[in-house]
Amino acid sequence: MDCALVVGFGAAYGAARLMRLGWLQFFFKPEDARQLLDWFTLIVDPAGRMPFYFYDIPAMTGVTIDTHEFVRRAPETLPGFAGVKYSNPNVDQLKRILLMENAPEIFWGFDELYLEGMQIGCNGAVGSSYNFASPIYHRVMDALSSGNTDEAAQWQARAAKSIEVITSFGYLPAAKKIMQWIGVDCGPARPPLANPSGQKLDSLRAELDSAGFFEWIDECKTA
Repeated sequence: MDCALVVGFGAAYGAARLMRLGWLQFFFKPEDARQLLDWFTLIVDPAGRMPFYFYDIPAMTGVTIDTHEFVRRAPETLPGFAGVKYSNPNVDQLKRILLMENAPEIFWGFDELYLEGMQIGCNGAVGSSYNFASPIYHRVMDALSSGNTDEAAQWQARAAKSIEVITSFGYLPAAKKIMQWIGVDCGPARPPLANPSGQKLDSLRAELDSAGFFEWIDECKTA
């Protein structure tokens, strides 16, 4: 299997962790947690006990298993199972997972709701907007840790507004352009995604500026 070969290569060259979507091909998907675990077992076998994380994002993969069951069964077949990146809208399920005895690490996957994920009890967060808006999220973190939930909510609302603007221009291509603007050129988004250019690019920058995005990240850097 190509996936297992890549895992073996990573293990041989010092990879620290693995993460995998619950997605096999465009057409065929696991029906339940047991089938997904059977597939993951084949993939991660070359890595031994290297920490492994399941990326649970049903909106993108179409895989809608019972994640609570997956987490409960995973240690039986995945010796390196360490946790989940939880981009699943089922918050009740998330709470049940966090209440499990010996619950694994759970990383919240909704940047625009970062504050909510931390308040629920997630161990941390993994997301794309932290690359270019991390100063804003640090303000959320600092306010939350000091007990100032109103200030935390204010900065979270600013993060959500920024994401709303970026999404209106096609999130990933626009986000890559913002990375270039702040000094980290990651190149364009790959086809079939369309990269903004010309007037559309000018509009993206103007709308972010009008919303306060660049002012917010500069304010946070100097605070």
